[in-house]
Amino acid sequence: MNGIFLDTSFVIALEDRSDLNHKGASDAWIKFKANPQKIITTTYVFDEIVTVLGNHINRKKAVTVGNLLLASNLVEMVHIEPAVFNKA
Repeated sequence: MNGIFLDTSFVIALEDRSDLNHKGASDAWIKFKANPQKIITTTYVFDEIVTVLGNHINRKKAVTVGNLLLASNLVEMVHIEPAVFNKA
């Protein structure tokens, strides 16, 4: 798998202007948009992103970001199989 792994902390920092890492995440996002690559994440991370955004910012932001991730051709959503989960 080649691409960039998307983790919850990056999305929260990008979406929450009060986050200590907001500036760094915003700068990284601008660079990413200039040279897009495949984004890899998991269904667990997706769930965490939507849950944290919904609780920390608001439900509307959670739905918007969730829908953008699901609709993007750049995002590869990895579904963790029980066997892989148990191995980890």
